[in-house]
Amino acid sequence: MTESVKSNMLEITSRMIQEVRKEYNLDKPGMMDQAIDILYNWIQKQDHLVKKDFCRDYLERIIISTKGSVEKAKKRIDKVCTMRTMVPYLFEKIHAKYDFPNLQDFYINLNLPKITEDNYRLFIAKIGNKPLSPSVYLQAYQLSVLFCEYMKLYDYTLGYHVIYDMRDANILDVVTKMDLVDLRNVVTFYTDGYGFRIKGVYILSNSSVIGTFVDILKQIVSAKIGQRICVCKTIEELYERVPKHLLPEDYGGEQKSVLTLYDEWIEEISQDHHVAYLKEMRGACTNEKLRRTDKFNDDYLGMPGSFKMLHVDLIMTEFPKKDILQVNSGTIQEVKKEFNLDKPGMIDQAIDIVYDWIQKQEHFAKKDFRRDYLERIIISTKGSTEKAKKRIDKVCTMRTMVPNLFEKCHAKNDFPHLKDWYINLNMPKITDDNYRIFIAKINNKPLSASVFMEAYQFSVILCEYLKLYDYTIGYHVICDLRDTNILDVVSKIDLVDLRNIMTLYTDGYGFRIKSIYVLSNSSMIGAFIDILKQILTAKIGQRISVCKTVEALHECLPKHLLPEDYGGEQKSISILYDQWLEELSLDNHVAYMEEMRGACTNEALRRPDKFNDDYLGMPGSFKMLHVD
Repeated sequence: MTESVKSNMLEITSRMIQEVRKEYNLDKPGMMDQAIDILYNWIQKQDHLVKKDFCRDYLERIIISTKGSVEKAKKRIDKVCTMRTMVPYLFEKIHAKYDFPNLQDFYINLNLPKITEDNYRLFIAKIGNKPLSPSVYLQAYQLSVLFCEYMKLYDYTLGYHVIYDMRDANILDVVTKMDLVDLRNVVTFYTDGYGFRIKGVYILSNSSVIGTFVDILKQIVSAKIGQRICVCKTIEELYERVPKHLLPEDYGGEQKSVLTLYDEWIEEISQDHHVAYLKEMRGACTNEKLRRTDKFNDDYLGMPGSFKMLHVDLIMTEFPKKDILQVNSGTIQEVKKEFNLDKPGMIDQAIDIVYDWIQKQEHFAKKDFRRDYLERIIISTKGSTEKAKKRIDKVCTMRTMVPNLFEKCHAKNDFPHLKDWYINLNMPKITDDNYRIFIAKINNKPLSASVFMEAYQFSVILCEYLKLYDYTIGYHVICDLRDTNILDVVSKIDLVDLRNIMTLYTDGYGFRIKSIYVLSNSSMIGAFIDILKQILTAKIGQRISVCKTVEALHECLPKHLLPEDYGGEQKSISILYDQWLEELSLDNHVAYMEEMRGACTNEALRRPDKFNDDYLGMPGSFKMLHVD
């Protein structure tokens, strides 16, 4: 366990170490060592992790980054190792001095030696005035990996204040040369892998187009971090946010200049022992062939390696006998089998586990969720009750945090004219492989932010219906933009609202998106696609394709499942929408919507204790080790 740290570049005291541990309830004798032991022992059991002998200092800092949660620390380590396998180009460089001899002419990034009184460190990234290229960005990301590995060995802070100095940069050059996939990967790596906690992001620039860069950045980072981004037009504004004396002398502070510090950092991380360490860590990847694929392992049904079959008759899920939402004769059993949930009693036991967990969550305002609803949440997580718990908590929390999305209950009365601007609906029949087609069509009337909000609110009513009745593996999404002005769409869309609704669809309700087909022949459709890709995950973003004609769409989806006005054999989109409007406005569904509006959270009752169910891998049973 770390008691003191010796680094040529970072000032770290024993007081800092103790204060950081105390912040996360890790300051008691033996607590940190026990956390490290649990994490280390878990690593030894992961067949797919190629490297097993992580040093304890590294594991300790991973645990610190998760505020003491060993469960989250496991995910962090798995994330970093998986990324080394999936995006190896980020990790292929190991010698800062030899691999990046001219990078400082374009880009400089470094950590400052001293920390704030509340134990946060300053990080500076400065872009110069030379023309940029994607290769420069990639080198910057690769160098930052070398820095990150150093910080995970030595640094001991609560988090970081990030300063982006773009005063000398051409903002439009920055935006146009930036590869958004690489940027998303490296940001995911910083936050979800290494777990660097960002206290604030300060962008130094007085450019009139800096907002474009900020908008892109906000789409890449989490909403929480996005709210911490602010623009400082002058150095003096920066002083109001971070202590002036901790800044470099060329920023008006008392530390060495940025260039001097950068040169010292390059020397430090180019030392033989650190290069050797980086070479060793490059092997900390995964062998995906050895990753456990059994559906009921540590993450499933809440019972690690101990699932016992219940000898009861299989009770088939009832499906509504309605023309508006049909399934094939074997759909329900096939979907269950897809996720290893087809054995007798398995789905019922999974539902019981989730239901019992809900009863113990004091911060949930509603406890009596219907079993049909819980079953479909479990199906959306491929059978993982642990993920199902997170999904339910996500939806309930969003009802509290963004209540405007959930305030409407009556489709017909609340949205009498939405059809003139926007139509969205699910098609009645499904594909042979049990995917349903969803269509969203924007018409040719001038748009507004309020129209988009009504569309999102209507979709919530539709989603709640699907979570009660639909039974599919996932969805093919059609965005029909043929009749609309793309620039009007892009300029009127609220990116925060769009991010919220997409988070609700994917992380809350858990709708699995197989593909997205954008119908448009506009030369400006790329602008809409770029925005959509920033909102969605990289995985879903790769599933977006543009169809310039309906005929092109027919090559991607079964033609006979489409509406007649799309060349298919189903009712027209207008008729289907009217039928959906009637169905969603029935008294029983309106009553259900009013009931579910109460399925929110009381955040004052959310458990704040650091060592709860998610911490140290021991639900409610942490015992102090009485050791020195």
